Amino acid sequence: MIMRGVAFAPKYDSEGLKDAREFQSEAKLFVSGRDCQLRIFDNKAPMPTRLAEVKQYLANEQSLDYIAFFCHGWADGIQAGLRRKDVREFAAWLKARIVPKKFRVLLYCCSTAEDGIKSTDDLAPGTGGEGGFADKLADELWFLGVDVEVYGHVTAGHTTRNPYVRRFTGSGNHAKGGEWLVQPKTPYWSKWVKLLTTKYRFDYPFQTEAEVLSRVQST
Repeated sequence: MIMRGVAFAPKYDSEGLKDAREFQSEAKLFVSGRDCQLRIFDNKAPMPTRLAEVKQYLANEQSLDYIAFFCHGWADGIQAGLRRKDVREFAAWLKARIVPKKFRVLLYCCSTAEDGIKSTDDLAPGTGGEGGFADKLADELWFLGVDVEVYGHVTAGHTTRNPYVRRFTGSGNHAKGGEWLVQPKTPYWSKWVKLLTTKYRFDYPFQTEAEVLSRVQST
């Protein structure tokens, strides 16, 4: 079954960096071979203008299976103009343009699943990213009846190779948060880190938990 999606990346590098070029490069690899359009947003515009641009790109879409963001992120939002305070309205607006059964949001962005973790040496289970941007987005879509999965990074790191990934499915239980896709400091952790240097880093959001584990174990 072919799934349709839209991916977003920023237009301009930050001063002294090549970050936008890296985001765009990874996004181009992601959309290759998929029924997915890559849209570039103006990351020098004010945040509300960026969100308006994202919505303009999505306005005429129907039956989307996923959206993906390749950009900077933090616990309160992403570089594409979306913040926690915008999520409820955005989720309601987005619902008319997506498939309500198994819709995915791929946040290839730092810290959107942030869990109060200060470093990768302090990776206790914590609260599962409860209350962060990824959790909030999953919850709001879930409240609207969407069978949703949101993937986000707990820490800062490479846009697609960061292994500290949580999956959020939304819930009325505000203590739930998300689950590690692969638990850090477990026997398969090094295999997971290695696997994300391959193109599998673009495929895992479309697999079940059992399929991910099987793939990691066979690496």
